[in-house]
Amino acid sequence: MSNVVQSEALNPEEAARLRENLVNLVANFSPPISLAERIYERLFEIAPQVRSMFSPNMDMQTNKLLAMLTTLVNFAGDPSKFNEHLERLRYSHADYGVEAAHYDVLKEVMFHVITEAMGDALTEADVAVWTKFYDTIANHMKQPIN
Repeated sequence: MSNVVQSEALNPEEAARLRENLVNLVANFSPPISLAERIYERLFEIAPQVRSMFSPNMDMQTNKLLAMLTTLVNFAGDPSKFNEHLERLRYSHADYGVEAAHYDVLKEVMFHVITEAMGDALTEADVAVWTKFYDTIANHMKQPIN
């Protein structure tokens, strides 16, 4: 892959907070709906035009989203592994036709779902770390591929 972008990882305290938050987020959802399913449900509510980018059967996609989110959260404090995974995602999402504006919509979705799930337990420090994490990912993903 040419044109490799390097993104800053989170510091150890931020990475630990993010991992703890993700565990709590996943625990706040239970069948019939998972965290990933709620993210897609909200995405399609506010941006129905992106639904056609996905398969009619979302089971595999929701599993991929949760696995990817977990991987990125787990490597958020490791710049080498974090960037390695982001680079793969950047190329695959460009192939899927994801545009820069889609990441802005997804940020709105993510923060809606996080706030919905965590409620009053969500602190300013949590919001700050999720914002840094998401913005780092989105800025990386928006970089052009030559």
